[in-house]
Amino acid sequence: MGNLLEDRLGEKYGKKRGIKRKQLDKHKKTVKFSELDKAVFDEDRFENEYDEIDLAEARQYEHARNKRRIASGAGKAILISLIIYTAFLTYGIAITNYVYDERGNVVPLVMTVEDIETKRDFEDFSAYYFSIRELYENIILLDDILAEANDSTDYVLLSSEYDRLLDTVSYIVIQLEAYSPASAYRQTYDMMTELIKTDIAVYLQNISAAIAKNDTERWQKAIIDRENVRLKFIKVTDNLLSIGENIKGVDLSDMYSRIAHNSTERNGNVQ
Repeated sequence: MGNLLEDRLGEKYGKKRGIKRKQLDKHKKTVKFSELDKAVFDEDRFENEYDEIDLAEARQYEHARNKRRIASGAGKAILISLIIYTAFLTYGIAITNYVYDERGNVVPLVMTVEDIETKRDFEDFSAYYFSIRELYENIILLDDILAEANDSTDYVLLSSEYDRLLDTVSYIVIQLEAYSPASAYRQTYDMMTELIKTDIAVYLQNISAAIAKNDTERWQKAIIDRENVRLKFIKVTDNLLSIGENIKGVDLSDMYSRIAHNSTERNGNVQ
């Protein structure tokens, strides 16, 4: 504070004091004081009064600057708080689920911490289901290509595409074996594991061999395996839907639409 005041006095008010000093010298030279004036006038007192005025002005300036600094800091803090609050509010709106109440009005779904954790567990487990579903849909796509095959079809290439899906099977099996499901998911987890490790894997092996080697016996086995895969997948989906229906905030519309499609999927023999 002392240095600041000295700087203020030395820089801002130096010229002013110099002017006052000259005025004082001029006044002493040009004005003839009476004895009474000389007795009353005190040069040191005259300068000290001006020093006190300069010091008061410097202090007032420093006080005003501190007030501006505090106001600026408070303004920044308020601005940051508003930004954080807006971001939090936007995020809350984005993740909030809405439902229809008894009157048909759209209202936010109130969820407890336990509800949120249960939903998260279901979504984590469902991720394995969606991986299997993607694989299953790729198999259906190849089956459709095979059903429409003709003399120009490259059967060797088609067989290799089925073999390639076996790599995906291995990857999903590794992920499932590393996962430890809660008791609520154990039954569905076991069905998913059997579906991917046994039904789908065996089907891919048989259909690939039947195409590559024109093996009639493997072909007949593949047809049976294909139907088993379809039925088992529908069963796994049903189980997962039964669990999800009792969990707040879970969107099951995609599962319902897919199981309706897969239930009507044709299961005729591959030509």
